[in-house]
Amino acid sequence: MATIDTKLPETPAAHNVGRSTYAVRFATVYLTVDHDLKESAAQIARRLRDALNQDSRVLSVSVPKLDESWSHQYAPYYASEGPDDSTHLIEGTRHFHTQVFSDPLALKVHVPKKNQPALYEDSEVPTEDYYVLWNGQTLLVAWDHDDSPYIPSSGGHILEPILEEATERIDAGIYVQPCNPSCKHVFLHRALLVQADPSAPAWSVVVDGDDPETLHVRAATDDQSLEDMSESVWFQYGSALRNFADMKNVARKILDLEAVVRYDLDRLNSLHHSRASEAQGPWKGRISALWKQRGWRRKSRYYLARLWLGLGTLESASRFWMLERGHFVRSAREADIEPLFVIDASDETAYIEALDLTLIEASIEHAGGRLDSGALVTATVGGALAGALIASVITAFH
Repeated sequence: MATIDTKLPETPAAHNVGRSTYAVRFATVYLTVDHDLKESAAQIARRLRDALNQDSRVLSVSVPKLDESWSHQYAPYYASEGPDDSTHLIEGTRHFHTQVFSDPLALKVHVPKKNQPALYEDSEVPTEDYYVLWNGQTLLVAWDHDDSPYIPSSGGHILEPILEEATERIDAGIYVQPCNPSCKHVFLHRALLVQADPSAPAWSVVVDGDDPETLHVRAATDDQSLEDMSESVWFQYGSALRNFADMKNVARKILDLEAVVRYDLDRLNSLHHSRASEAQGPWKGRISALWKQRGWRRKSRYYLARLWLGLGTLESASRFWMLERGHFVRSAREADIEPLFVIDASDETAYIEALDLTLIEASIEHAGGRLDSGALVTATVGGALAGALIASVITAFH
């Protein structure tokens, strides 16, 4: 098995003087397509290649022979912009369509440093040349690394506009899935410094004690070129990266759903509180105030219906997330690359595992009970008044 440690007694370079070191980072970037698209994966890949070749920053694009049975379209979730943005969310149907290829397209990119975006004002752009692998879901960006122990945060961000412009040319697009919707960092927050070591018994990962965002990888391979090393890294970690993207996509759906459910519950409670407060006011103003609250039962029933539907969708998504998390944990463990995902996954994983909807369910049941009791009282009083009226009419004619 490979070795994972949090100390850095020596970097791979200490064992392989003269061997190149490569910086490698990953992102989840979906290739979005129209849901009625009937083209094969190979046709889409060729059109994407031609669109990329129109960009002067792209030196070359190669399309592998694709396995159509493993090149599929599916429907991930796209993040909400806030509680008011709940279209198709509580129904569980909010999605976009994406095309994933069985094997990645390979790009060579050259962009002068002055033409590359800096993630932060003082962040350095490390290189003008990148080697890129992209299968419509996972994006790998690699470059020759200098002697610095750090990986500049701006490295590789030029790929976002390049891919965005190319996909627009074929009436498609990209959807970037960062650690959270407000994060500007396209990539996973941890990146790799990789060096070949043909004498190593297995791939090993060492977490840099001075820079927690850098992992040193000793690759059990004799690959010398940037291209060969990038493809070996893809083969070694590709499954874990795919499963991480799927798990994180469902996690974002759960977090957004919970926010909408709590928002709807607040609106329901506010409606009931407002109704109760108006009923406590002076008699002269009470009738007018209550008149303004007319229709509150109808609104309450609407919120209750949304809440129960949202809770059902949330429960279903939580079960699906547990399944996806199981796939991710196994694949990351098998590849011994768990530290790569710690920063981007730990907070939301802990949050979802601790998610407790008991209070929300109790509040909904209580609100529904109050509404039903009020309706029963109204019906009873109305029935009594109607009975008294009928009795008085019958009495009047006898």
